[in-house]
Amino acid sequence: MSVSILYKENDSIAPAAAPERKVLGFLEKLYLGWKEWTAKKPVTAALISIAIIACIVIVAVVPSVCIVRGCGAGNGDEDVPPDVGNDGSPLRLLVHFDDIKKTVKSKVPPFLYEYFEELVLSYGVNVVSFKNYTVLYRVQQILENQKDVLILLRDRPVYQVPSADYFLQSAVQQQVVDTVLGRRRQAASTNEPGDELSPEQWALDKVAARDAWNVSLGDGVVVAVIDTGCDLDHPDLKDNLWSNPREVPGNKVDDDKNGYVDDVVGYDFAGACAETYGPGCGRRPDATDLIGHGSHCSGIIGAVRNNRVGIAGIAPNVRVMCLKVTPNDRKFYLSNILVAIDYAIKEGAHIISCSFGPEENNHNPQNAAQRDALRNETNLYKKAMDSLKNKSMLLVAAAGNEAINLDDVEFYNPCTLVRDYPDNLMCVMATDTQDKRLVVRVATRLEGSNYGPRTVSVAAPGNEILSTVINHTWANSSGSSMATPMVAGVAALVMSIMGAGDGNFYK
Repeated sequence: MSVSILYKENDSIAPAAAPERKVLGFLEKLYLGWKEWTAKKPVTAALISIAIIACIVIVAVVPSVCIVRGCGAGNGDEDVPPDVGNDGSPLRLLVHFDDIKKTVKSKVPPFLYEYFEELVLSYGVNVVSFKNYTVLYRVQQILENQKDVLILLRDRPVYQVPSADYFLQSAVQQQVVDTVLGRRRQAASTNEPGDELSPEQWALDKVAARDAWNVSLGDGVVVAVIDTGCDLDHPDLKDNLWSNPREVPGNKVDDDKNGYVDDVVGYDFAGACAETYGPGCGRRPDATDLIGHGSHCSGIIGAVRNNRVGIAGIAPNVRVMCLKVTPNDRKFYLSNILVAIDYAIKEGAHIISCSFGPEENNHNPQNAAQRDALRNETNLYKKAMDSLKNKSMLLVAAAGNEAINLDDVEFYNPCTLVRDYPDNLMCVMATDTQDKRLVVRVATRLEGSNYGPRTVSVAAPGNEILSTVINHTWANSSGSSMATPMVAGVAALVMSIMGAGDGNFYK
């Protein structure tokens, strides 16, 4: 029940009717009597007032607490949709306010704080991780009614390793391992420097890398690889991995106050759990690759040269920043990607390499709800790209391997963002040994690199590319995922000449 008082233009109150005057008279006598009594017995009056306030608080707060913790026989979830928590989506919300200073915590009751963690990114996106679905649903309800919330998106696994990347086939890997062992014995006997598998790196000649090394080796440039992590102890990678000079390893302290404890050699923004936030889950400092895709991409960019082991990267003196964004299930979550981009910006990366692409329903929406979600996703990406543009950074993205024309696709993030950010994003198509668009047979069907003259910026070798993989070995892999780090490595060579020392510099 609500009571409204109507005012005229001069703010004078209209005269009350006779029955209303009686009620007002009674209330006035009651108020005056209460005032006189409290003056005589202030302590008793204060205790009564406190009791009344406590009752009001109990009535207002207890139902909300029961929603979270459960009270009596009910579980508090009666009005939560049954599909919440059963769709495989992680317990995260992505929020963008009309003011970068606003937070989700400022919008919800304080007693809910212990049930979620809020990470505010530098470009105005808030990543909120929850301990249970009920609290997520309640907070989402609150935010949906806030006029200053411009974007509200439930996180979901919207990206994947491009479907036609064939990597770590056992026969190919064993052949490469045997070759490595043979060359290692030969190198040991001759005691000559070099890289044992360099003759198998046909792509180095295609991009004229050996000629470029007479001018630049990529010194001073940091390339962030947002992927499945890195084989941190790989003999062809470990000496070229970026390390945080302001962090003391293993002391469980955030020495540089950047929000990440012990982030010495990259970071794992996904953690061990895809869906939940709580004990044993969440972000952690160990960016170890358990899949192989990120290690392969990292080696293409910056494998150590002339160490008599394995291969040489395109930019062999570069520093590779390993940023892991998948919980070992090959699913890439938008929230983790956005957090990793924010980290790369803050920690001084010059180039970001992204060898992943959207799942089919995330570039080909089937209904209005999917289209709205993709539009919100794109707008969140644009917030990150605006920040990259302000820092003069470059993002290199894979065109994907569905053999489709990206010019006909509205959403294929991050590649399709090149239409709005042509100076700070490159979309890369894969080619074969004959400099033609890569097309390969998978089982009984043909698949190939995506293309599109308005969307694709450049093409690079992506067929049977030899690089580093997990378990300290090497293997061939094909796809636009391999072409992307090729371009990132070449960009690092160019940037090194231009002078990357002044931080995040690229033009």
